[in-house]
Amino acid sequence: MNETPQALRKLLNSVDAAVQPETTAPVRPKRNSVLAVESERPYSIQDLTVLHNLSYRTIVRLYENEPDVLILHSARAQQRGRRFRTIRVPHHVYRRVKHRMEVR
Repeated sequence: MNETPQALRKLLNSVDAAVQPETTAPVRPKRNSVLAVESERPYSIQDLTVLHNLSYRTIVRLYENEPDVLILHSARAQQRGRRFRTIRVPHHVYRRVKHRMEVR
């Protein structure tokens, strides 16, 4: 197997073309299916500040009481006074809040 990298790439591309059908339609899972929940990448607060062009604190206030938002925190950290939280917002929650903001 003394094949060059270009020959290997060409071979792999031909194998990929043979395996994949000509027209591949993206699979769209149902909204409430397990696959839909697993395939969504949750947004961090930093991501949402860029998308909404709003401040960090405003984004936290918008999303912290929304259903389906994941908030991770430590009970011990709350006893010390400062809250350390990780907030993750699924894509469907982002769309819901964005739509609500646009309608107003």
